[in-house]
Amino acid sequence: MAAAVSAVGAMTEVIRVSKAKTMMELEKELNSASNILKDFCDSLSVASGCDLFTRFVIRTSADYRDFEECKRKLIEKGQLYLKQSEQGRNKIAQLASGFIRDGMTVLTHGYSQVVMGVFMKAISEGKRFNVIVTESRPLEIGTQTAKTLQEIAGAGEAHPLPPTNPTTPF
Repeated sequence: MAAAVSAVGAMTEVIRVSKAKTMMELEKELNSASNILKDFCDSLSVASGCDLFTRFVIRTSADYRDFEECKRKLIEKGQLYLKQSEQGRNKIAQLASGFIRDGMTVLTHGYSQVVMGVFMKAISEGKRFNVIVTESRPLEIGTQTAKTLQEIAGAGEAHPLPPTNPTTPF
C-alpha cells in the first residue's frame, strides 16, 4: 500500500477509536496523529495524505449536525478511499499488463507498488520479460525493486545498474 494511502488508513483508524466528543477534540487528535506519522516517516506523500485528509475532515464536519453521525460518515469515506485505491491499482495492473509482451525488456526506476502490480499481473499471465532496474541513492530503491522482482518471478538474477556520477559527461 502506498504511503499516502496508509496515512489515510491510519487517520481513519484514529477517528474510529477516538473518544472525542466535539469536532475540535477530534481535530486535535488528528493533528497529533498526523505529526506522529510525519515524524515517523519523513515523506512528502505521507505529509500530503495526512494534510489532505485532515482538511477533508474539517470541511466535511460542516455537513453534519450530529457529531457521531459525522464520525461514522468520515470512517465510511476513509474506508471507501482505501478500497477504491486498491481497486484502482488492480485495474491499472490489469490494463497495463497488456502492454508487456513475451521477450520484451522494460526499464524502470525507483519503486512503485503500481508498477510492481503490473509486473506481477504480467507474470501471472505467463509472460516472460526482462526488467532493467536502475539504482537510486542513497535509499537503494533499485535494489529493493530488483529483490522484489526476483521474489515474484522466483528466478533470474538481480543486477541493479551501478550509480552514475552526475558530473561524468556522456
